[in-house]
Amino acid sequence: MEAILRAFEIEPGPLDRMLKSFFRKNPAIGSKQRRFISDTLFGLMRWQRTIDAILFADGIRNPSPRQRIEEFLKRVSAIEIDAKTMFSEPAIIFSFPDHIYSRLVRGFGKERAALIASAMNGGGKLVIRANTLKIDRDGLIEVLAREGVASIRTESSPFGLILPERINLASLVSFKEGLFEVQDEGSQMVGLFVAPKGDDLVVDYCAGAGGKALLLAMLMNGNGRIIASDIERRKLTLLKERARIAGADNVQILPVDRLKKDLEGKADIVLVDAPCSGTGTLKRNPDIKWRLSMGDISRRVKEQKEILADASKLVKRGGRLVYVTCSVLPDENEDVADWFRRTFFWEKDGDNFRTDPAIGSMDGFFAAAFRRPRR
Repeated sequence: MEAILRAFEIEPGPLDRMLKSFFRKNPAIGSKQRRFISDTLFGLMRWQRTIDAILFADGIRNPSPRQRIEEFLKRVSAIEIDAKTMFSEPAIIFSFPDHIYSRLVRGFGKERAALIASAMNGGGKLVIRANTLKIDRDGLIEVLAREGVASIRTESSPFGLILPERINLASLVSFKEGLFEVQDEGSQMVGLFVAPKGDDLVVDYCAGAGGKALLLAMLMNGNGRIIASDIERRKLTLLKERARIAGADNVQILPVDRLKKDLEGKADIVLVDAPCSGTGTLKRNPDIKWRLSMGDISRRVKEQKEILADASKLVKRGGRLVYVTCSVLPDENEDVADWFRRTFFWEKDGDNFRTDPAIGSMDGFFAAAFRRPRR
């Protein structure tokens, strides 16, 4: 564990990838020990600033990885309680960099920011989405039960199930048959916000590996057309296979350089699930807090604006542009949405949409919709 922490300090990278690399190089480590190492390191990433502040109060100014690990394990069940008795600054109590916590306050106010920060330190739940092209949610519950997997219905999404126990999903026949996809409940709710009609032409402009494209295909009951594109062709190859397994025959792949040529001014809906800070996923990826600088956020905002400007050209007159992030920062959300409206004079199509990480099993998502003028 100490070696992984040192490597992260030298060159911060996604912790999950660093752990996979470490376990691949150390195959003799058993499953229980792997889980202990993963839980400890992810937990420490959640509480790093708080642990450092506690150690500083004890006179330790530059703690070693071992000292951090030992202090975390000693206080793991009561870190937030201990912090509230020792400190008054919320960013220290909830273990956030100042520049991120101040943005939470700007977006939500002091009380709500504290609730969200606390919830994000609680860890994420494994959520799946029933693929109703093949099975409904109740039917999936029965199939999973026969495979020995317990599940709980999500509160907001009508398609979601929470899996309380960790399991190798790839080993399940139901997964191999495309009966479900792993997808956060908040992401599922974004699909409902997009609200495509069965005969729509939808462009998923930043499709990635296609989680939302497959959701939209399901919501359209396999009708209409979904054109999925992304600058990373490897992800599109993965999406093509996922769509085949899911039975999403209305999903088509189109390279980015073909979008404008083939589809300019033709799409009923263009979904821009923009590259962002990922701060809405801190429950699952706490290391993002320590990898994200103010400069990173500024660069993301610039990129988001450029993508929106390009994607808007594909929307037909009277069509909709839907901007989505998995961020909780107003810089990437309301600020970018307001910039687009002011710059291009498009109408807002309803209120902004947001999922609250402090409620239920959801990550933090933001969405805003715009309608292109008919003239």
